[in-house]
Amino acid sequence: MIRKTLVAAGAILVAGGGTAIAWTVGDYNPYYEYTYFSDASKTEVVGWMDETCVNNQILPGQAVGTQTPYWHRSLLGNCGPGGHPV
Repeated sequence: MIRKTLVAAGAILVAGGGTAIAWTVGDYNPYYEYTYFSDASKTEVVGWMDETCVNNQILPGQAVGTQTPYWHRSLLGNCGPGGHPV
């Protein structure tokens, strides 16, 4: 996955259709993969779930296996303006 870094002073100006829209760094929301474990030792994986970026919203995917209170999350990407992963 290609990661883009914002180096401007907080905003990128994009012009489209004659309208200028300012996007700030805060418009990007991280989404994750969750791995679920059987207990607090986190040695046995019992399930997982990926979030997705759709229409500028982060939505949970279908969980596979068992969801437990013992989990780890890994960053998959960032949900950008217009609902596009970046």
